[in-house]
Amino acid sequence: MRFEGIHRELLEACRGGNFDAFEELCVAVQRDLYGFIYSVMRNHDDTDEVLQETLLRIHKHLPQLEDLDKFPGWAMRIAVNQCNSHHTHNNAKALYSLDTEIEVQNEDVVGTGRAPESPRDAMARTETKEHINIAISQLPPKQRAAIVMFEVEERSIREIAEILECSEGVVKFNIHEARKKLRKSLGPLLRGETGGAVRT
Repeated sequence: MRFEGIHRELLEACRGGNFDAFEELCVAVQRDLYGFIYSVMRNHDDTDEVLQETLLRIHKHLPQLEDLDKFPGWAMRIAVNQCNSHHTHNNAKALYSLDTEIEVQNEDVVGTGRAPESPRDAMARTETKEHINIAISQLPPKQRAAIVMFEVEERSIREIAEILECSEGVVKFNIHEARKKLRKSLGPLLRGETGGAVRT
């Protein structure tokens, strides 16, 4: 998520209290934000709530953002914090759809979109998805956030570190631990995993 098309003049107008500019900003960011938040919450109702809270906090705190070039990472940090807060306060389970290599194929379904070969295959895929969702939901918040941003958003370790306000080493550790726990939880469901190397 890079919020394409958002120019500095728009952000300056929003920071100056221009309501029309903020409405334009909301239109520009809400699709990307919704996609990310949904990949964490896996529930449209929860996603709607978190998105609204995220936009409200962007509106409230944007005047305090000194470096507008950092807006994408700053907005992502707010979204991550709101996902974690919503999860904690409502005891919600953040469910992800991941394939066997811990990569999200898209924001809606597991797999490549090919039709199952048979009802038995469809049932097996559903059961696999449920096992993966449960395993991911049990990860600690920072591990969930780190692996989603790394695998779904394809962000670099440096970017994730800035968003989570921690060191790059901590990010790598969280991704490593998330993968290790998933391998342990899912066992034979994971096939063909390429090892624990983390790109930078």
